[in-house]
Amino acid sequence: MPKKKQVKEEQDNPVVEVEEEALVDSEEDREEEKNLGIDDTDENLQEETQIKKVVGDVAGLPSEVAAINTDNETAREATKKVQGTTNKNKSRSKRYITAVSKVDKNKKYTIDEAIELAKETSSTKFEGSVELHVKLSEKKSKKKGTDELARGILHLPHGMGKELKVIVLDENKIEEIAKTKKVDFDVAIATPALMPKMGKIAKILGPKGKMPNPKTGTVSDDPEKVKEEIKNGKVEYKVDANNVVHQMIGKTSWDSIKLKENFQVVMQALPKNRVQSVALSTTMGPGIKVEY
Repeated sequence: MPKKKQVKEEQDNPVVEVEEEALVDSEEDREEEKNLGIDDTDENLQEETQIKKVVGDVAGLPSEVAAINTDNETAREATKKVQGTTNKNKSRSKRYITAVSKVDKNKKYTIDEAIELAKETSSTKFEGSVELHVKLSEKKSKKKGTDELARGILHLPHGMGKELKVIVLDENKIEEIAKTKKVDFDVAIATPALMPKMGKIAKILGPKGKMPNPKTGTVSDDPEKVKEEIKNGKVEYKVDANNVVHQMIGKTSWDSIKLKENFQVVMQALPKNRVQSVALSTTMGPGIKVEY
C-alpha cells in the first residue's frame, strides 16, 4: 500500500482518533496536576517498592510465617498451635509433694500396707477412688495374632463405689441414639433378637466401649437380670494397648477389708503367670508398688 494512502486511512480511522484524543487528554491532565503542585510519582514509587519488598520477603519464608506477614488469620492460628505443642511442666501442689515423700519408689508394699498408704496419701479434698493397675506380659494367640486376654467379667463383692447408669436397649432407644448421637449411659444391654438392628449405632457405641457384647454378658435373653447384676458389682475389665488392666476397686473412705477383698477378686481373674507388676493409686495420688 502506498505510504500516502496508508497515512490517509489512519487519519480517517476512528480508533486512531480516539487513541490520539486519549493521549492528549492524559497529557493535559498531567500538565494540570503539575501546575496545581500535584505529583504522585514518588508516592506511587514508594508504594510499589513496599509491595515488592513484602512479596520478596514472603517468598523466602515458611508458609505459616509468610501468611502471617500478609495478615492471614488462619495461618496465624496454625502457627500458634504449632508453637503451643510444647508441653510446659506443671507445678505440683504442696499436698501432692508431701504425699509422694511418704512413698518409697524402690519398695514393694504388701497389699495391706499399700491400701493404708494409698488412703493416707490421697491428695484430694473430696472422696477419691482407689484404683488397681496390673501390667501383663504379652501372649499372642494363634488366631490373627490377637491377645488371648483382651477383656473379661468379674463380680466385685463390694462394687466400685460408683453408681452406674445401666439401660436396656429397645428399637426406640436405638433410633434416638442414631438420630442424636447422644450416649448418656455407662452400660447398655440388649437381647439377641435386637442385635441385627444395632448396626445403626455400632459406630457410635463401639468407640466408647459401650456396644453390647455376648463376651461381656451384656447380650442376654434376660436383660433385667443382667442389669441387676451390674448394679450389684458385676463389672467388665479390659486390657489396654500397653497390656495394662486399670480397675477401680473402691473409695478412699472405705474400710480396708472391703478394698482388699475387691483387690483379691480382680487378681484372681487375671493369669498369674502373666502378671509383671501391680500398683495401687488414688485419684491424683502417687503410685504405690504392690508385692504380689
